[in-house]
Amino acid sequence: MNAKHMTLGGWVLCALTLNSMADSATLSGLWHAPQVSLAVPSACAVIAGTTVSVRVGGCSSDVLRSTDTIHWTCHSSGTLSSLYAIAFGCGRFVAVGNEGAVVTSTDGATWMVLNSPTDERLRSIVFAKGLFLAVGYNGTIITSADGVTWTTHKSKTDDRLQAVSYGNDRFLAVSKNGHVLASRDGKRWNLASDVRGIFTDLAYENNTFTAGTIEGASFTSGDGVVWTAKSALPAIASAK
Repeated sequence: MNAKHMTLGGWVLCALTLNSMADSATLSGLWHAPQVSLAVPSACAVIAGTTVSVRVGGCSSDVLRSTDTIHWTCHSSGTLSSLYAIAFGCGRFVAVGNEGAVVTSTDGATWMVLNSPTDERLRSIVFAKGLFLAVGYNGTIITSADGVTWTTHKSKTDDRLQAVSYGNDRFLAVSKNGHVLASRDGKRWNLASDVRGIFTDLAYENNTFTAGTIEGASFTSGDGVVWTAKSALPAIASAK
């Protein structure tokens, strides 16, 4: 199973290939998605069968589903809270958002609201090492082995955790104000470094973590401890 992430016009996209019994493109209420460019990665998973794509956006609690990434149908997530991020693992989609909202679906069309261990706003989720891991405001970190039952963990910061990713045998989370947290198992965390900037995203590709700021700067790291600025704005403050 492979996993990739992307955002599409402000909506987070998760693509899944299901078996032949999955819903086909004969969905009601189809509409044509606007032509937009792909930006920072979000989430995707593939198994044998028919491709199903799902996306969520930070201004809505609804979920969009497509079998061709051109025509989309709107589905209720079952929550009134805006959803911000989505991941796939253990045969299910999991999306997270405001007020600690956690919702799940096995087909991208029918969704169930889960009991969340937090009411903090959740901003990012990843599936890696057989674990769902979501982060959010006030240093919130929650994990689940099956995407249904969730547990909170201490993060050693009260800052808003803006994004989480996995690579090089470790989870990394970056806060809005540049605190970088690291964990091998997703449960025990330490402060790996501090980087100057207002951070919005974190991704892992080609053995490298890349963190981006609202100012348009980006930083790269192999281990989450030592970061290199890829542009002049801003400069690295310190590494711990």
